Amino acid sequence: MTKIEYKNIEGFPSDEVLTKLAALNQEIFSFGETAEHLSQALKERHKLLLCLALHEDQLVGFKLGFQERSYYFESWRGGVLPEYRGNGIAQALLQRQHAWCKEQGFRIVTTIAHNQNTPMLIVNLRGGFEIVGTFLDRRKMVKVMLQKWLVPIPDA
Repeated sequence: MTKIEYKNIEGFPSDEVLTKLAALNQEIFSFGETAEHLSQALKERHKLLLCLALHEDQLVGFKLGFQERSYYFESWRGGVLPEYRGNGIAQALLQRQHAWCKEQGFRIVTTIAHNQNTPMLIVNLRGGFEIVGTFLDRRKMVKVMLQKWLVPIPDA
């Protein structure tokens, strides 16, 4: 595979980027979300970070998150096109996101994954996340809550 380029976008993305992100998000997840849906979901969020993976100027992967509360960053959504998986792109995006979070003073990164999304669970566990709980979503699907400390864990 040829070289993958990575790019971080801090703050709210442009309309052009949102449109490309929505298309990639749809191709990966088939959620039916448009750029407008993503815009609405993100408009009230603070300290947004969008990490992008590009191959020959084509968007092939992303990791999107925002400040959940003081010192907590939520890694909200991310994915890689199926034909680009297995090349370390998801792990590279995770590392970029966490390096930025640490620079910004975040202490903990949280994320939620579907229990049947084994590849994403593996990426997160390899990236230093720990499983901290599970719950049933509104569709009665099991979700796994994960978190990663970016600084030494304080003594209890």
